[in-house]
Amino acid sequence: MADNYGRTALIYAAGQGFVTIAVILIEGGADVNATDTAGKTVLDYTIGGDKTQLTELLQKHGAMLSADIRKDMSEEEMFDSLPEAAATEESASSAEPAASN
Repeated sequence: MADNYGRTALIYAAGQGFVTIAVILIEGGADVNATDTAGKTVLDYTIGGDKTQLTELLQKHGAMLSADIRKDMSEEEMFDSLPEAAATEESASSAEPAASN
């Protein structure tokens, strides 16, 4: 079910950063790749603000950015948007020995 603009409950939850509600909706079968009438996906609505946890949750469940958003991203931005990239980066930085003076 969506509003007149094609926005589903999951799109609203993503836009507002409501992680708990998003989890409930996803577990209930909400489409993580739903799009609104403008072609924006659920994941597109997490761009901006501090919605990292929600972005990772959606990506874990197969959510994709819209083609319009992807075409405007650099290769580095696309890589950084992947949850595996963030985990790899964190692992690498924690494994680096401390610099000695």
